[in-house]
Amino acid sequence: VTVVGLVHGDDAIRSALATTSFDVCILGPTSVEKKYDLDPLASGVNYPVRKYVMLNTHVTTERVILAHQLGMNDVIDIGVHMASINERLEKVLQGEIDLAHIASITEIVRWLRSDNIAHLAQDEVDIRILIELIEGRTNEEIAATVNLALQTVRNRISRLMKAAEVSNRTQLATLLLR
Repeated sequence: VTVVGLVHGDDAIRSALATTSFDVCILGPTSVEKKYDLDPLASGVNYPVRKYVMLNTHVTTERVILAHQLGMNDVIDIGVHMASINERLEKVLQGEIDLAHIASITEIVRWLRSDNIAHLAQDEVDIRILIELIEGRTNEEIAATVNLALQTVRNRISRLMKAAEVSNRTQLATLLLR
């Protein structure tokens, strides 16, 4: 990997994303959280030669879903992949790894480490409920979002808490953020 520039500061990052030619843009987690327009040259679609990767010290469910929503191509856990980061970036460039083209939340969970709490979900609805928990939604709000009866949402959350061996929904949400 050859680094051609290091950019700091919101205005400089926005300017670089809009004007600089590059193959792979590597962003840290704090940059990603600011939800920059990743490719102003191709509204809403990744420019064909541009790939976007987030580096993180611990890949969480929330980070992977955020990266997917932003159209990023990969989230690299530097604690796990630091020794092989060049190879991982090559796979991104060649299109072998492309988070942006995953179609379902269930497939996103496969990107996570096997010890991630999201793997306890039995289906995509469970995953959507877990995401809503992370965002601090009430059971009533979750029921409306996932189009289920309130009691069904309560039952699913109880089942997930039991599987995760936690005693309340806050602990469950906290596990997801790890």
